[in-house]
Amino acid sequence: MLWILAILGGSALLGWWLKPKQGYIPDPDDPLDDGSVAPIDNDELERAEREVRDLGVSVRPDDERPEDDWGPGTRARE
Repeated sequence: MLWILAILGGSALLGWWLKPKQGYIPDPDDPLDDGSVAPIDNDELERAEREVRDLGVSVRPDDERPEDDWGPGTRARE
């Protein structure tokens, strides 16, 4: 009985190990997704992190700069 469980466990492990690896599949509905990976612009990332680093947990980035408030539902400034 034990050897049957060992064979089943070994075959499951071997099947898992030998299964084909699934890579990234581009989204056919997205015309900009060609499957390539854009490099990370570390300088831009550092600037963005520096911009929000000192904000509190409950503060949204737009709360600090009211001039950035735009879009539907915002009142026009006079």
